[in-house]
Amino acid sequence: MKISLLVAVDNNNAIGLNNTLPWHLPADLKRFKQLTQGKAVIMGRKTYESIIESNHNTLPGRKTIVLTNNPYYVCPPYIITCQSIGRAIYEAGQLNMEEVFIIGGAEIFKQTLSLAEKIYFTVIEDTFEADAYFPKVNDEEWNITGNETFMADEKNKYNYKYLTLERKKPEVPEVK
Repeated sequence: MKISLLVAVDNNNAIGLNNTLPWHLPADLKRFKQLTQGKAVIMGRKTYESIIESNHNTLPGRKTIVLTNNPYYVCPPYIITCQSIGRAIYEAGQLNMEEVFIIGGAEIFKQTLSLAEKIYFTVIEDTFEADAYFPKVNDEEWNITGNETFMADEKNKYNYKYLTLERKKPEVPEVK
């Protein structure tokens, strides 16, 4: 099972303000749905609650796994709750999916960046007030495998790009 991170950032790696996205970009929401449909998504409790609050619903068509430190945290029965990243990834593996998406928030990204094989970025070409940031990515560990740029339009207020990174494979020394 491939572990992928899926995140929208601004030019300063900002991802959130007061548990919400600091921007509205319909194209990013559409891409999020396309990439995650039929897959498992792992998120922290705050991210889960912000999705419920903004959508008045969970993410239909996806298996949701919520990380929380609270062993008594209650979710609907179709949501898996876990108290560790390891357990969440184990539960995702039990679903027999090719790819699982980590979708936030900042602390969850920080804890899982080293586990990821792929990162799907939406980079909004602007800066926003924020209190949550995506961790710094070491460029030497990643290859850019996708880079599409889009200009602002009537639906999407900001210029943005989709950037896909894949972790470099360790070089195996030649046997002589």
